Amino acid sequence: DGRRLQSLDGHYGPVNCVALLPDGRLTSGAGYPENSFRVWDLADGRCLQILPEHNGYVTCVAVLPTGRIISGDIGARNALKVWAER
Repeated sequence: DGRRLQSLDGHYGPVNCVALLPDGRLTSGAGYPENSFRVWDLADGRCLQILPEHNGYVTCVAVLPTGRIISGDIGARNALKVWAER
């Protein structure tokens, strides 16, 4: 019916990407000045984890069938990172 179900507040940089994990959690990546991404509980809107180790804008995030998260950034290292399940 078009109504908002949840608001996930906490990023202080622009949100550039989101992906859904197999267990229903959501991950979102943000750009400058934050340069991190977060894992959210969609049921209650809580931020479960902040992964701040990027050196530039987080531009993409993907989730493997195993639940591992891959995130990429544009920065000094132009890095792709793979994160363990948690």
